Amino acid sequence: RFDLAGKVPSNATITSVDLTLRVTKTPPTLSAVPSTFGLHRVTQIWSEGSGSGVRGGPARAGETTWNARTFPSTSWSAPGAEAGSDYVAKSSSSKAIVGLGNYVFASTTDFVADVQAWLANPAANFGWMLISQSEGSAFTARRFSSRENPATSPTLVINYTAPVTVSPEGSISQVAVVEGNSGVASAVFA
Repeated sequence: RFDLAGKVPSNATITSVDLTLRVTKTPPTLSAVPSTFGLHRVTQIWSEGSGSGVRGGPARAGETTWNARTFPSTSWSAPGAEAGSDYVAKSSSSKAIVGLGNYVFASTTDFVADVQAWLANPAANFGWMLISQSEGSAFTARRFSSRENPATSPTLVINYTAPVTVSPEGSISQVAVVEGNSGVASAVFA
């Protein structure tokens, strides 16, 4: 999730959105299968929790798991979440992922609509769920960097237009770059 409230003007019109994610681990080179991943807008509240690391372990109260939006009290509609109930079935943007490195999920009308809706109603901002379109195939798993590593955290770039405020002295107020909770959100006036 990227917290947009107060970082992009509430009266802004979003014109494009790009999200850069870094793949930090893939299956063994000879086994890895290219997979297209889609970003699906989540429609239910979930909890990030406070655990960290890459080795896994028992879920702590308040964390999200395969079975629970908020462990142990609130389950997904089905294990792993269910299209149409927990997330939007149609992806907002997608990208073919092969090996390690940065991947940009490019702007689409659905991607723009997601961010515009979150700007209008921050309480409905539950982020996106990243889903491989080849979930049933072996060796399509990938590890993506998260905000815990600032050097490789997700980057959301938002281009928008907004009415310009001119003070009585004639100066123009504007913001060029905004930092978000889950990486950096660059806000660029068009």
